[in-house]
Amino acid sequence: MATSVALETKGSRRMSSDRRILMFLTSLDDEGGAEVQVVQLAIRLHSRGWKVMVVSMLRPQSAEARLRSAGIPVLGLNMKPSVPDPRAMLRLRRIVTGFKPHILHAHMAHASLMARSLRLVTRIPRLICTLHGARMYNTRGQGWAMRELAHRLTDPLADLTTAVSREAAAHYTAASTVSDKRMSVVYNGIDCERYNFDAGMRMMMRSELGLTGQFVWLAAGRLQQVKDFPTMLRAFALACDVRPDSLLLIAGDGVMKQELQQLAADLRIDSKVRFLGRRKDVPALMNAADGFLLTSLFEGLPLVLLEAAASKLPAVATNTGGNPEALVDGRTGYLAEVGNAASIAASMLRLCQQPQAELQTMQQAARNHAETNFEFSGIVRQWERVYEEVIAPQGAKR
Repeated sequence: MATSVALETKGSRRMSSDRRILMFLTSLDDEGGAEVQVVQLAIRLHSRGWKVMVVSMLRPQSAEARLRSAGIPVLGLNMKPSVPDPRAMLRLRRIVTGFKPHILHAHMAHASLMARSLRLVTRIPRLICTLHGARMYNTRGQGWAMRELAHRLTDPLADLTTAVSREAAAHYTAASTVSDKRMSVVYNGIDCERYNFDAGMRMMMRSELGLTGQFVWLAAGRLQQVKDFPTMLRAFALACDVRPDSLLLIAGDGVMKQELQQLAADLRIDSKVRFLGRRKDVPALMNAADGFLLTSLFEGLPLVLLEAAASKLPAVATNTGGNPEALVDGRTGYLAEVGNAASIAASMLRLCQQPQAELQTMQQAARNHAETNFEFSGIVRQWERVYEEVIAPQGAKR
């Protein structure tokens, strides 16, 4: 398997302003981790002299305004979820022939497959496909085998495929979904400054939320099956038997909300669990919390773990996908067994019962890990180097 392209730590030269890149993804909103990455990457590349266009298979949603305000054109193929539409391929072909990108960078499984198919009938100088998950699963953790078979059959149509974690890349190459020669790893990135710890913000948010001496756990994400919130609640209930002063804040919304609220009541922890709904102030919530909790069945490289680390927030996460790369077990938090409430509860208690001095050491280690490996400025330079290397063989074609 190809190794990660090394980060450039100083002054990566900016690309010529005539370099054009088309970012193509399945959907465009500001909730999904992949979508957030594409939006941030597009904006930063634009600010560094790239001519960027963003195209979504589905009708663009909430993130469209941010891109347009940054001066980036946004188009949608206006497809409907799970409904094939041959007209969308014609729309994409017109967009590509009009924009004439040097690179078409497709994100997520469906967009990658559509871009590869388009390459059979339309000239695309260079095609990069980025897979954001450890498996090509849907929100229910299903359907990944057929998608991976389709990617295996179309792998030669991409110049390069990247994964967001070493674990994901290892899976795809071991399954022959992607050839070793065409696989690389580029981590997700975050703005560490946005998620920096702020003692004043912590005091304000804890006062606003009515928090006193509790040990506060925070979970953030869509309330969907792949995140396994039921196991999280069962683990929290077990931890509360030992630490009754615990509180769990859940920031996010989704189809499972009522089911989870009922489960919390059945477990008799509803007074200790607060469903906050969708929030725009997650950085502030991370300042208010004492520990972060992620119990996913599958993950690529979850942004919330990177954001928690940047916020000096130690975490407990399930040992799946890229979680062990985002969280250094024993140094920035603790890993637990997937789907095992007892294992997760034990890790939670291990974290919250640490002496304060050890907890502070873990907090600083988390911040250092985020800055060293996931700061977005470095990730953008890494992407530019990838683009340069992919473009280089074709010279100055336009």
